[in-house]
Amino acid sequence: MGIFNRDYLQDERPSWGGGGGGGKGFFASMPPAVRWILVANIVVIVLQLFWLERNAFGAQISIPEEWLALSGERVFSGEVWRLVTNAFCHDRHGFFHFLINMMLLVWFGGALERMYGTREFACFYFAAVLFASAIYLTVDFFTEGSSRAIGASGAVLAIMMVYAMHYPRERILLFFVIPVEIRWLVLIVVIGDAVMGLVTPIAKSAHLGGLAFGFAYKRFGWRLSGLLFEKTSGSSRRRAKPSRGTRARGPSGSSGDGNSGRTRTAKQDAEVDRILRKVSEEGLPSLTPQERQTLQQASEDYRER
Repeated sequence: MGIFNRDYLQDERPSWGGGGGGGKGFFASMPPAVRWILVANIVVIVLQLFWLERNAFGAQISIPEEWLALSGERVFSGEVWRLVTNAFCHDRHGFFHFLINMMLLVWFGGALERMYGTREFACFYFAAVLFASAIYLTVDFFTEGSSRAIGASGAVLAIMMVYAMHYPRERILLFFVIPVEIRWLVLIVVIGDAVMGLVTPIAKSAHLGGLAFGFAYKRFGWRLSGLLFEKTSGSSRRRAKPSRGTRARGPSGSSGDGNSGRTRTAKQDAEVDRILRKVSEEGLPSLTPQERQTLQQASEDYRER
């Protein structure tokens, strides 16, 4: 079996047309991080719609929003979870906000997760959420605001920025009708949010924070999972690293017979599988030059068999 036939090295993009990925359903074809982020958002929006109470003034409020929305006053009082949980809430009175964010998450986020690996994508997504929340709170503090923020737009725009930097000339349908290259769409979003920010600074601060984070992530080649899991990954690589210069030899010191060759091939396959698992978890950019060379050589060997 060729190395690029292994399940965890497939590069499938979800299709808005429904099923994909070898007969799998649309939902099942999503990579795991995107799938569970989507599930969490769906669960929360349903709770927002149906878990309602009336406050002391008789106004109807959503309990999940009360617990999860980003509020500077609440965060500085110790409710730090709001820095992340606000990205799972959306405007329950405007379903379009939720729908657009989830569409962008599935389409662009799914492509990035396959490119970078599940672990790296998850780290990137939640770092983007935190950065967008921090920018929002900073602007809120200096403008003496006291508003609340909800929505995944900051993180989703970070995803869109990274995707656009990878594939600037890819065309998408604006409003499902007008074809436009994604680089120009991102530029329009940046300019529009910047102009709105001049009028009402806090309104688009999280959007601009997410866009800035996505740009910096791609521009400087950050790898966040390495910072969090470096010790574990390093020890795994040391355990799996084959010893240099070892070859199976017969009694006369020459290279081994056919059985030795099969043993040597099994070791090479094990090393290739280890590298491919690393690609699945951390993405292609995480590979060292030696690992890339090993994959290339293995691919050539498989083609010659």
